[in-house]
Amino acid sequence: MSRLRAGIRTDFQVQVRNNLYAIGIIVSVILAIAMAFLARPDQLPIVAAAALILIAGGSTLLYVGAMIVFEKDEGTLRALTVSPVRSWEYLGAKVITLTIIAAIETAIIVGGATVILSADATIPIPNVLLLLLATVAMSVLYTLIGIIMVVRFRSITDYLVPLSFLATILQLPFFYFMGVFAHPSLLAIPTSAPAMILMSAYRPLLPWEWIYGLGYTAVLLVGLSVWANAAFNKHIIGGAE
Repeated sequence: MSRLRAGIRTDFQVQVRNNLYAIGIIVSVILAIAMAFLARPDQLPIVAAAALILIAGGSTLLYVGAMIVFEKDEGTLRALTVSPVRSWEYLGAKVITLTIIAAIETAIIVGGATVILSADATIPIPNVLLLLLATVAMSVLYTLIGIIMVVRFRSITDYLVPLSFLATILQLPFFYFMGVFAHPSLLAIPTSAPAMILMSAYRPLLPWEWIYGLGYTAVLLVGLSVWANAAFNKHIIGGAE
């Protein structure tokens, strides 16, 4: 656990030094203002879904890819192969710190939009604990997917092309929750499950929605954790990147 704490501290320092928090906060404030002016009060759940699926999740994919590619170039990952740090400790630090950034971004966008919209109308106030649960689940999911992808590439430019394609697919459930294309096939996309949990912060869920949201999320996070650890060991530790 001491190595995990050290990894979290190091990642946090690197993220602060590279202005990830500053960038995330500034962009989130701008987006909160924009979404508040573009959305009606009754569309606040959609604003929250957009913040979680499109913005916080998309930025997490970029952040984790950039961090791991940077550490490849700096030789940090090569040193990791002969250090006592275990792969799950290294990956756990990434998941925890990037989830914190995503939570801050989501809180600013949803909270800011809520405050602005409440000036002119009565708006639904979300269940904060369920909103936090959805944010954590979505952020961990995106981070693990990013790890699984980026360990296969040597440069950030190589990573960006497949990233764009995958991000488009992962963001399709936004249309389901927006009601534009509510086809059940979209619920098979991993990001749909945490988004369903987010909906519970604004409205009661049906029994099948609870089972789907919590159950599918749990299965995904366990499966992706195992896959991410295996991919990291194969392509980084085994490949001596």
